[in-house]
Amino acid sequence: MLMRTACIALVVLLGLSACTSPIVSRQGENASNTTAPHAGQGSDKSPTPAFPLPLSASPTEASKATDVVQIQSMPVTSSAPGASGGISTQQLQYRLQAGTPRSLANFIQPDAGCNWMGVGGQVFDSHKQPVISLVVEVGGKLAGADVFHLELTGNQTDLGPGGYLITLSNRPIASSESMWILLYDLAGQPVSNKVYFSTAQRCDSNFILINFVEINPNLVPRMYFPIIY
Repeated sequence: MLMRTACIALVVLLGLSACTSPIVSRQGENASNTTAPHAGQGSDKSPTPAFPLPLSASPTEASKATDVVQIQSMPVTSSAPGASGGISTQQLQYRLQAGTPRSLANFIQPDAGCNWMGVGGQVFDSHKQPVISLVVEVGGKLAGADVFHLELTGNQTDLGPGGYLITLSNRPIASSESMWILLYDLAGQPVSNKVYFSTAQRCDSNFILINFVEINPNLVPRMYFPIIY
């Protein structure tokens, strides 16, 4: 965690991907970051919104009721890794854009061709405008080695004004949901869920596109709990 904090500070100060490292970087990093299930299948996934259902009763039924039921709303929260390495509960600001992750042929590093594999994309706000200066962290295991990379959104404008790009390897490597990506703000607080993704040992799938979009604050899903007096 100290290394993560130091790397985030260095990325913010330099505006470069100086903290990105090759596939064999940070050997022996806590394996707990690599064994969680896919965001769409495990506990790291975004919560399913629950919306209130209308309470209806006939006048006769209502007159027989002896308890008064009121509905109290509470904002839905999601769990994400905290700065101390544990789990903290907070409102998350960004989610995956529909249609991503998506595996594509390498078009961003044409000179490298098949001798490259990486992940990149953009982050958009609720007005569909690109967001810069968010910290993108990619970690997990690839070919049996621990992986850790940091990058800032806006550093790879070939993908768009809010683009980011992280090189994972000098060749396509197959992996099954052992890699993950997570967004932080400049204060080091997570602003998205940890999203797990797979890679393929194919030249037509060696670029993984992952975009994030801001959750509209005016459409925060709520869960409703009955309170019985």
